[in-house]
Amino acid sequence: MSSEEQNKNSKYLIYFLSLLAAAAVIYAFSGFINPLPLSSNNQKSQFNIITTGTTGTGDVEISLTPFFQNGKLIVASAFNTHSVYLDQLDLTELVSLKYNGRTIQPTKAFSLTGHHGLGQIVFNSEEEFDSFMIIIKGIPLTLERKYAWG
Repeated sequence: MSSEEQNKNSKYLIYFLSLLAAAAVIYAFSGFINPLPLSSNNQKSQFNIITTGTTGTGDVEISLTPFFQNGKLIVASAFNTHSVYLDQLDLTELVSLKYNGRTIQPTKAFSLTGHHGLGQIVFNSEEEFDSFMIIIKGIPLTLERKYAWG
């Protein structure tokens, strides 16, 4: 192989590795990495999924599916939008659970990034109940969303 061909092959290799590295960075910061699993094999009871909003301009579609596990209410959640950046939203501050005359904040929630987010919101409820409401405030277009079961 001539020196010119080796240089050409080296350039292609560098371009390929650069493209691969760029794709890895984009993937890592696009909201597809989920530190908490969406569901568990040992779900004790599960409720129907409820979805509000759309992926239209300025809106966020939010789907919630709660279930009880080990004394906690865990809410599998999906956030999708095409126009709202979700990075600045802290679910531990924006989400609350109302049940049996009590209102509590989540003890743990996944971080939203970019335009899409999948993960769990966890409440230490210490008891199971059939009737409850999850309220999410401060996410466009509906600045107060109420999800009720039971």
